[in-house]
Amino acid sequence: MTMPIIEFKVLNKEDCQLLHAWLQEPHVREFWDNGLRTIEQTASYYYRENDVNRFIFSINGEPAGYIQSYNVNLHSEYKQFSKENAKTFGVDFFIGNKQLLGRGFAKDIMQKFIELYCYDAVRVIVDPDPKNLKAIRVYQTCGFKKLVNFVIGDELHVIMVYDRFK
Repeated sequence: MTMPIIEFKVLNKEDCQLLHAWLQEPHVREFWDNGLRTIEQTASYYYRENDVNRFIFSINGEPAGYIQSYNVNLHSEYKQFSKENAKTFGVDFFIGNKQLLGRGFAKDIMQKFIELYCYDAVRVIVDPDPKNLKAIRVYQTCGFKKLVNFVIGDELHVIMVYDRFK
């Protein structure tokens, strides 16, 4: 099997309709339900200035999903899991395009994103829902290790870390 061509582009306003449509998909909403039901809500949430780097990614030229990263060292609820005096990024993503699900792309997406956008981080953190066994397996195949279960509000998250430089 040939390697897929995975490309990332910074999220912009023109992506709003596509991002909003993906956020309504049952397979996305199951583990990424932020309650954004209108295009206006999606736009005001995802197109604001903060410390989150947001991207749309494509696979072989086809828009495929959304990925974001943020510096955990600044002011994150996960700061306690960062490496002391070393840059730590958090990453979240989903494949929104139903036609591209279950085809083994998730590992390639995560690995390429870390290589391109987290290259100066010592640690990368992900926080999948404990019921999202597919995501947990993908992260494990990328080298992430489970650190701890962590409660934010009333939601349980599995904190997994990937230490780039041992």
